Amino acid sequence: SPVLDNEYYFDEVWRIWKRQILSSTDVDSLKRNISSVYMDGRTASAYSGRRKAFERQKQELLSDIDAGRIRIEPPRHLYTVEIPEDNGMNYLYWDRPVSAEQQGKIFLQLRKERFFFPEATAEFWSGRSHVWNSGKEFYGFLDYMFMNPDRDTDSQRLASGFLSRAGFTGIDYPAECSTGGRADGA
Repeated sequence: SPVLDNEYYFDEVWRIWKRQILSSTDVDSLKRNISSVYMDGRTASAYSGRRKAFERQKQELLSDIDAGRIRIEPPRHLYTVEIPEDNGMNYLYWDRPVSAEQQGKIFLQLRKERFFFPEATAEFWSGRSHVWNSGKEFYGFLDYMFMNPDRDTDSQRLASGFLSRAGFTGIDYPAECSTGGRADGA
């Protein structure tokens, strides 16, 4: 949407929040997301001119949306995908332990790429670490390992790329996992 690229509203602070704002599915959710944006206290104190200008921009943007001066069309994308068959080894299961065979694929790729994780203990390498209890635990560990405080890295993208290079097609999530699950627990 053109408003999300408007330099008046979206300075460097807003750009940090752009991903959250882009997750909006309609005008109301966009307004809620904009309202929830805040400026970190490390960036500007509560009484600074920068913080006041930021809050003023936020209110102007919401007012302009309400008044119809800005037309919002949240981005829409239609994808066609082929989902490969699950052969028991090619998906990391979010809610199940990582199998010994899958651990072997991961260890092989770690060695191939010469990754050294200082936090990886003997328990990790022997398969007894808690990170192997579920795909969720292991993915969280990988995400943490790929974080780099000195550079702006997309650790989740790097973790997913590693899994792909290790031979995983994807992650198998329980139905509606990202929305809190279904009432029947399926």
